[in-house]
Amino acid sequence: MNKLRIDDNGKLDEASRLAFKTLRSNIEFYGEDKKVIAFSSCRDKEGKSMVALQTACEFARNDKKVVIIMADFRKTMVNGKQALCGFLDVLLKQSAIEDVLYETDMKNLHLMFAGGSLETRNAIIDVNELSGVLMYFRQMYDYVFIDMATAGKNANDLTIYSQCDGVVLVVETNKVARKLAKHVIESVEQSGCKVFGIVLNDKDEIKS
Repeated sequence: MNKLRIDDNGKLDEASRLAFKTLRSNIEFYGEDKKVIAFSSCRDKEGKSMVALQTACEFARNDKKVVIIMADFRKTMVNGKQALCGFLDVLLKQSAIEDVLYETDMKNLHLMFAGGSLETRNAIIDVNELSGVLMYFRQMYDYVFIDMATAGKNANDLTIYSQCDGVVLVVETNKVARKLAKHVIESVEQSGCKVFGIVLNDKDEIKS
C-alpha cells in the first residue's frame, strides 16, 4: 500500500480537542452500523477538510480503523499539475482501490484522494458502482469519512449523500446566513440522508 505522511495538527488547543472528542461521541451515539459519514459545508474555506481530518484522527487514536475519502472532484489539478489518482478513478473503473489507497503515518488511518482529471471531473457517478465501492469500505473499516465538495458545487452531491449514513455540516461562525444553511440541510435530507449535526468553526475554536 502507498505511504503518506499527514499533519494531524497536534497543536490543537484544549477546547478544540474537547470539541473533537464530543463530535466523536455524538457520531458514535448513532450506532456502530452508521459507518459512512460525509462532511460538507455551505461555502468554500469554512474548514471542512480540517474538521474531517481531525475527526478521523480522533477516531483512529481510539483504536477505530478509519479511511477518509476526498470527494471534491473540482480539485483535479494541484499547483498546475495533475492530481493523484483516487476515488473518482475507482468509481469510473480506471483504477483499483488498492492502487490509490494510502496508509498514513497515524495508526488506523488510511486516506484516498479525490482523483479524476479535467476530462472526467464532471462525470456522473453510477449509484450502483458507488454503492459497491462503499460496501467494500464498510467491510474493511469501522468508519468511512467522505470529505465532500462545498454543497452545490458537485453534480454528484445527492448521489453520494444517498449512500451515506449521515452528514456533518461545517459552518464558519457568523459567516453563513441561516437561510443558506437551511437550504443545504434540506438538500441533504432530500437524498434520504440524515444530518447528524453542525460543527461551528470560528478558526480559533471548534464547537460541535
